[in-house]
Amino acid sequence: MKLSRSQRFLAYGLAGWCSEIVTTGLRSRGRDHNWRLTGTTYLWMLPIYGVAAVAFEPAFEAARDADWPWWLRGLTWTAGIYAVEAASGELLRQVTGEVPW
Repeated sequence: MKLSRSQRFLAYGLAGWCSEIVTTGLRSRGRDHNWRLTGTTYLWMLPIYGVAAVAFEPAFEAARDADWPWWLRGLTWTAGIYAVEAASGELLRQVTGEVPW
């Protein structure tokens, strides 16, 4: 079953939200010094993760088809996500006057 673009957007956005909540929750032990493991994210992140992932799919598939090693594809994917997050942060700063992270 092939997911539609909007379904992939939502799936990637939710995966990004969940991974951010887990990561910030695990890091909170060192920050808060308790075992509540409080994870956080921002509502802005769902569309940011969704757009980034759907936009990069063609490049990711091209790299896979070109037989790039898994670690190079991973580094490229990570750099792309960071670039989109930095650009979206600057866009949010221009629109709202602040960046949530």
